[in-house]
Amino acid sequence: MNKTIAASTAALVCLGALGAGCLVDRSALPGPDGGRRDAARDRDAADLDAWTELDAWTELDAPSPADAADDATGDAWTELDAWAEDASTRDAWAPDATCTTTCRGAELVRCTGTSTETSETCALGCGDTPTPHCRRMIASNFGSATLFDRGTAALSVTAPMTIDTNVMGERVSQRDGTMVARLAYTSITISSTLTVVGPLPLVLIARDDITISGTIELSASGTTPGPGGGQGGLGESASASALRGGRGGSHDGSYDDGGGGGGGMCGGGGDGGQGGGASGGAGSGRTDLSSDYESLRGGGGGGSGAGGSGSFGQGGSGGGALQLSARGTIMISGTIRARGSRGGDGSDTGTRGAGGGGGAGGFVLVEAPSVVVGGAIDAIGGDGGSGRDGGGGGSAGGGTSSDGNNGGNDTDLFSPHNAGGGGGGAGCIVIRTHDAFSAPASLSPRDAVGLHTLPILTD
Repeated sequence: MNKTIAASTAALVCLGALGAGCLVDRSALPGPDGGRRDAARDRDAADLDAWTELDAWTELDAPSPADAADDATGDAWTELDAWAEDASTRDAWAPDATCTTTCRGAELVRCTGTSTETSETCALGCGDTPTPHCRRMIASNFGSATLFDRGTAALSVTAPMTIDTNVMGERVSQRDGTMVARLAYTSITISSTLTVVGPLPLVLIARDDITISGTIELSASGTTPGPGGGQGGLGESASASALRGGRGGSHDGSYDDGGGGGGGMCGGGGDGGQGGGASGGAGSGRTDLSSDYESLRGGGGGGSGAGGSGSFGQGGSGGGALQLSARGTIMISGTIRARGSRGGDGSDTGTRGAGGGGGAGGFVLVEAPSVVVGGAIDAIGGDGGSGRDGGGGGSAGGGTSSDGNNGGNDTDLFSPHNAGGGGGGAGCIVIRTHDAFSAPASLSPRDAVGLHTLPILTD
């Protein structure tokens, strides 16, 4: 019995580790009579065992439910990988959605249709609004970057030339509604004398450069103002009619006459002197240049002095206004003059009169990405006129002091009393540039009141 069990155990081959049950070696089992099978039966059994074993392995190859779940998951990942590969292939041909045109400091960075970037250094800086772009210069008082492209020819002044703003140039409105005469060129070169007259300020615009080795003359002369400047008072004790004009002097008794007040611009005009019991006219106050778009206009005229029978001094007139705007470089080795004129002196025509106030200097605006001044820009005011007896005229504003001085008083014990007119205030010099600018001593005025250095305007 024990031998039979041992033989049976030895013949039992278990495949439990593979989860396929056991196979039985029937040749090792005893027959019904306790002996071995005959050879024929053994061969049949061997054939049967071969098929049985094949069936067992076939059963082993069949997937279990867990294997089926794993295979399904694997198939899902395989399918996802296939879509990922397709997406990767598609993305290689499509633009990178994260690549956008942008500003990086002064550089404009652009996309080329893929993730490749190209950059451009912007000379005037990079702006984000409304979209990233290289900034362009804007002409003051007009707010436009396209004005620089309007010129079709160059201006070259090699012999004396006069521009009358009443008949030359495009008449256009500034932001505050006042009118100017505007001329646009590709470039401007002035090697001789350009005289500007007329009622309107002048604006010269160049697409490229402006070079001045000669002279631009915008000054007032006597009672005639420079282009865009205010005229002084003409009648006895008359105030200047234009903006920032000085007031006329007063008359008291038979022989006492006050001087006229000076006109104003960046510098305030001086008050007229007191003549005995007669007060002088008030000088004009300063203009406010706090706005980026201060309108272009000339200096104010002075008020006239008091005095009968035409003995009073008339008020001086204001210097003119000029704007030079270039998209390239402005080089000034010559001179730009926009002076106010001197007030008239009191005279003796049977009665004696007081002096008139001086006119203020004009307004010179120079703007370009690069501005170089080796020459002179002169926008000083005019002195006040002297009274016929005793009162000297006040000196004009300019240099390091933009305000005009008060006219001299005449208050001694003896009549008549004729005071001097107040000095005209200095004009304005405004330099707008992108590059650093160092103001030379040849600029007048050059104090903080009359000289202003600002960045150019850009879009």
